Amino acid sequence: MSVVLALVLVVVAPAEGLRLVWDAAPGASCPDQAALRGRVAAMLGPGAIERTDLTATASVRAVAAGWRLELELARAAGSERRTLTDRDCAALADAAALMIAVAIDPLAALAEAPVGPVPQDRAADPVEVVVPPPPDPRLELPVPGDRGVVPVPEDRLLGAVPEVEPAEALPRADVPVPKDRREVSPRGLQLGLRAGAGVGFTRILPRPHATLELGLSLAGRGWRVELNGGFAPPVRATASGEPAIGGVFRLGFGELRGCGVPGLSRAPIVFPLCAGLQVGAMYGRGEGSGLKEKLAARSLWLATRLGGALRWRPRDGRVGLWLGLDAIVAITRPSFETAGGVAVHAAARVGGQASVGLELRLR
Repeated sequence: MSVVLALVLVVVAPAEGLRLVWDAAPGASCPDQAALRGRVAAMLGPGAIERTDLTATASVRAVAAGWRLELELARAAGSERRTLTDRDCAALADAAALMIAVAIDPLAALAEAPVGPVPQDRAADPVEVVVPPPPDPRLELPVPGDRGVVPVPEDRLLGAVPEVEPAEALPRADVPVPKDRREVSPRGLQLGLRAGAGVGFTRILPRPHATLELGLSLAGRGWRVELNGGFAPPVRATASGEPAIGGVFRLGFGELRGCGVPGLSRAPIVFPLCAGLQVGAMYGRGEGSGLKEKLAARSLWLATRLGGALRWRPRDGRVGLWLGLDAIVAITRPSFETAGGVAVHAAARVGGQASVGLELRLR
């Protein structure tokens, strides 16, 4: 009975290998793309970079502190970005090669990281050769079978082994590691100080009015909480049909607001959508020649604020700019009238406010 052996050739599509894009600004005196790829291959071996699916995109641009490297490492499982600055573009290229190699094979890359050459002045130092003294016949071991003990002079025991000073360790040249500008807050939380000014354009107060706000914010990934204080400066008004009777009105409040923050991860522009509760008081003081007695009064202010904003902050920056547009719904409606029953002002049920401001990231 004959046996037929069939040979099956399995063709496996080879990995595409490391895809590297290196864009250095003219005049940067940086290594070219081929040199950078060669450095990665020197750390890992040519076979390792041909088997990976990593895509590395790097660009170098001039900044005030020297040179800025932006490196993106992408593969099927995800991607990450790194931003480094240094005065020497060649040092950035070394750091980029090391980070690419670590992304491909961390153990091999760290084992093959360069340590720099030995300084010439140390390499030229003469080596001192210590020649041991000739053996002393009196120190010879007894012949096998001879049970006698050969005495050893005490002075020879004390000086038999010459003292040798330990060799001085050669200095190691550390590889310069550029400073990473990214700052990570504990647990990813960010604390900010927010200040702004705006315009109320409905009859919460008798006429369009200015608003001033100051507050603190605490933000995480996709959310934000604000604690604000606000003030609307005094606005004058007169009673309808009674020009001689009027008053001056102002508003102060505290506010707790929560926001959802949709937007791209680490994007410089985000769009918070917020809802908050305002608690405060509206103050009024009568004025005008038609009043015999000018009294002052205050009334509880309780309202909700709903709205959105556009916030822009440079990447890794501490100061940002925001623009907001909000609707204000009064839960209580303060109203003011004279002792004779003449209505001077009553707050509207719904109001609106547009605002602009700055935000400083504290941590």
